[in-house]
Amino acid sequence: DGESGPAIARYSGHGNLGAWVRVTAMRMALNATRNKPRPDRPAVDADIFEFEPSPDDPELDHLKHTYRDAFRQAFLDTVARLEAADRTLLRQSVVHGLTVRELARMHGVHHATIARRIAAARDELVAGTRRVLGEHLAVSPRELDSIMMLIRSRLDVSLARALAQDE
Repeated sequence: DGESGPAIARYSGHGNLGAWVRVTAMRMALNATRNKPRPDRPAVDADIFEFEPSPDDPELDHLKHTYRDAFRQAFLDTVARLEAADRTLLRQSVVHGLTVRELARMHGVHHATIARRIAAARDELVAGTRRVLGEHLAVSPRELDSIMMLIRSRLDVSLARALAQDE
């Protein structure tokens, strides 16, 4: 980069040069994609949490409409509380579409380790959202389960858009 000189000048000589080059190249590629216009990005934050209408199920539409704002807040709060490393892995996986094997090479660990970390981060996202919703809504456990089923069906879309906004 022009401000601090070429990236190779920052290589300290410690660690594997090949791994450093892979990580640097991946960062450059990710940075290059960040500045491109993204038509799938929502115009406003509320669009992230819009659900498709269910013409055959008015009760489901009611749940979606009633709890959309609570879900939005709980979900964004939970994303913000995730460890930075977990958010990065989820962003690389969901937003940038990197495979588990690509992420493993990039982070210098086995692909099974990355897969476990991504699964744990997703589980924490769902559990944290459920916990926050449960604390803020006066609903039965059964109704909370229904709300969470809606969330699970939109998790990737909501997560991708929420994490892409952080870039």
